[in-house]
Amino acid sequence: LSGPIGDKVGRKRFVFIACIIHTIGTITQCAGHTFATFFIGKLIAGFSLGMFSVMCPLYQSEISLPEHRGRLISMHQFGVTIGFCLAFWITYGTFDMRNKLSWSIPLGIQIAPPVVLMLGLYFIPESPRWLIYQGRFSEAKHILRVLRAKKDDDDLELRMEYTGIIQERNYDRKYSSQSYKSLIEEGIDNNRKRTILGVGLHIMTQLTGINALLFYLPYILESTGIAESNSALLGNGISGMVNMLATIPSFLYIDRWGRRRIMVIGGIAMATCMIIIAAVQGAYSIQLPASKVHVFPGSVFPITVYINDSRASFCVLVFLCLFLACFALSWGSMGWIYPAEIYPQSIRAKGLGVTTGASYATSIFVSQLAPVLFRDIGWGTYLFFGLICLIQSYIIHCFYPETRVSLLCVCCSSFSVYD
Repeated sequence: LSGPIGDKVGRKRFVFIACIIHTIGTITQCAGHTFATFFIGKLIAGFSLGMFSVMCPLYQSEISLPEHRGRLISMHQFGVTIGFCLAFWITYGTFDMRNKLSWSIPLGIQIAPPVVLMLGLYFIPESPRWLIYQGRFSEAKHILRVLRAKKDDDDLELRMEYTGIIQERNYDRKYSSQSYKSLIEEGIDNNRKRTILGVGLHIMTQLTGINALLFYLPYILESTGIAESNSALLGNGISGMVNMLATIPSFLYIDRWGRRRIMVIGGIAMATCMIIIAAVQGAYSIQLPASKVHVFPGSVFPITVYINDSRASFCVLVFLCLFLACFALSWGSMGWIYPAEIYPQSIRAKGLGVTTGASYATSIFVSQLAPVLFRDIGWGTYLFFGLICLIQSYIIHCFYPETRVSLLCVCCSSFSVYD
């Protein structure tokens, strides 16, 4: 739904609507006293999260210069990691409270970001690309001049970019379809290939196992030897900081090294971390006696194994953090950057809606698969995700074109069947 609505009402207005929906969802969660009310609030807030996930990278791709596009879109992933980190630490800080504040504070604080964003939208310009596609040329040219910090409309670079967008618009209106069906058609633009690559990248990002670790990190940490549940939550907060801080260096090289190289190197590094964790877990884990088997608070499966060697536990913790860092330095941002670069303007919003939907669907699948894997194959779970990371690195190397430092219209033309 995000694609056609975003194309109809505009990028700014769409984000404003998402802020309103998220605020309603948060209030519903906090005000309700039943599971049904809480569940409805979660659904409403989750709906807005999907809207943000589509429109924010889309907007960032449309206003950025080619040489800064990766860096700017990666700000979206940086914001996601900040949110994860704050959520982990707020949960840890309210863990020992014995009243409703222990859950109302983590839920209620969600209202702050959309309110701030609603106020900030007043200072944010509309996407000049969207304006041009709506026929609002003078407004688009003025915003483009402000974004590029040019003194007048006759600047050569400004005129070239403005003319290029208009030519892209004229081409799309003459030759391109704007329906969802066009996403799976080959045609002149070869949109089927774009959709396969975009959806495939989001699916592969989730299959690295990142959310399997983040969702069940307290369980993983306790099984490595951290006995107290609040200590495991502390480790959760530390991992959130690692994920957040490791995203920052990617701003420096993400537009220099190329998308493919970063994903291939990152995939190999993540695979190495997973395989080492599997080896250590396999060598040093012991089976707990039946009397000591227990279910970690908030989990759905019992802890049956335990590492009783402090050096092995430390090794697992180190490589868990390295895995999170490698993901943040590579695949974490690329899942948002690459799909935003490969679609033509006429179907970019719809394309990102489909790819983002695939990401969340795969995340749900992995979150349901992970407990089964941990329960049935134990340390083999890490080996499983490690091998997947290796396979995905090979797929990226063989089948994904480079999109670094190209105008969006040039990125799109590189997927043409006649290219």
